[in-house]
Amino acid sequence: MISEDVVRQALEEASDYSQAQATSVVESIAEAQPELFSFVVELTEDLSEETVNVALQMFVTIMRAYELGSPEPVRRIDRRAMTRAYNRNEEMLEALTDAAKAGMSERADPPPLRQPHLMRFLVETVMEDEEQFTAEESGMLFLVLKTVIDAVDTAAKPLRRKPRLGLVTKE
Repeated sequence: MISEDVVRQALEEASDYSQAQATSVVESIAEAQPELFSFVVELTEDLSEETVNVALQMFVTIMRAYELGSPEPVRRIDRRAMTRAYNRNEEMLEALTDAAKAGMSERADPPPLRQPHLMRFLVETVMEDEEQFTAEESGMLFLVLKTVIDAVDTAAKPLRRKPRLGLVTKE
């Protein structure tokens, strides 16, 4: 789990980047994680310029938090992994919305969070100023960046290898 201190450090670093540094960091992330980067760009391209800038800054902060807080480098994330995470999040949000509309708040509990400190950063940033984003922009930012967190979290976990059967062949 990425600690609150790591999230804070990543946010401070991302906030202190000059324009040239920010551009360089975004380019290096795009090179290291091209599918992840294009996912964020594609799903935010129709939002306002200010919202896209916030999305990219949050994306950089999330990636930096994983870089600082993960013992192993994050494996390259492919489009299928992004699509699976996106679909799971979309289904979860729809189920929560449906349950809330039906007045079944006790059934509207979201699943436990694997990265509570990153999620708090996401929610606080997106919901901080109701006048900064439209409802559509807030929803899209949340969905896209939660998907990033989920996909990166999965890719940051060590690979599970199947145990060997212990068969030895003699030559």
